[in-house]
Amino acid sequence: MGARTKVLTCLLALTTTPALAKELILCRRAGSPDTVITLQASTQFNRTLDCIAGNFVTDMTPCAPNGAYGLSAPTGSAELVGTVDRWQDYADHLGGVVSHFVNADTIYFSGGFNSPNNGGLTDNWSFTVNRLTGHAELKEFPGQSPYGSEQLRKHSEIKPVSYVCHQVKPRL
Repeated sequence: MGARTKVLTCLLALTTTPALAKELILCRRAGSPDTVITLQASTQFNRTLDCIAGNFVTDMTPCAPNGAYGLSAPTGSAELVGTVDRWQDYADHLGGVVSHFVNADTIYFSGGFNSPNNGGLTDNWSFTVNRLTGHAELKEFPGQSPYGSEQLRKHSEIKPVSYVCHQVKPRL
C-alpha cells in the first residue's frame, strides 16, 4: 500500500467516525410535556456529559458525566460550572447539583440545590428509566432533603409519575 493510499484510508476513517454518538431518549406521559434524555450530549470540562430536559428541571443545567455530578451556578442562567466525582466534592458548592449514572439496564438522574450554610443538598426530583422495558418514573420532592428520618419517610410516601420512553432519531 502506497503512502497516498494510507493517507486516504486514514482520512476516510476520520470522516466516518463521529466524535460523539448521541443517543436521544424521548419519554412521554399523556397530558404532560415530554422529557428528553441525551446521552453523550456534549463534552465540557474534559468530560462527556449526559443531559435531561423536562418541565420539572428548574434553575440548573441538568447535565453530568456518567457516575458523577454536574454543578450549576446558583443564579442567572444557572450554567454548568463544573463536575465532580464524589458527593464530598460538592459540599462547598452553592447551586444546582445533578447526580447521574447509566448502565445496561438503568438511566438515572436526580437534581437539587446545595447550600453549604443551610443544610446541604435538597433533592428536588429524580428520573429513573428502565432501559429494558422503557418504563420511567419521575419523583418530585419540592423543598425536602432526603437525609433525615422524617424526610426519608416523606420520600417513601411520594407517588412516582410514570412515563414511557424509547430511543429516537432526530428528524431534522
